[in-house]
Amino acid sequence: MPRKVSDLHISPEEFAKKAGVAASTIRNQMRQGAFPLGYAAKMKGGGWCYHIPREPAEEYLRTGRLPA
Repeated sequence: MPRKVSDLHISPEEFAKKAGVAASTIRNQMRQGAFPLGYAAKMKGGGWCYHIPREPAEEYLRTGRLPA
């Protein structure tokens, strides 16, 4: 089971599992700026940090529509 990042955020892995896509797809879209619900930030060490707000992500997964 994907780990829960926090009550306020959802991990790319958790979102991907609920959306039925590969986590790498979500991470790639976030790095390219093509993911409308969150963002990716490159860290000093070269890795990436991903931020997806939980409430809009769950609304999108429930309704299929991006929150206004």
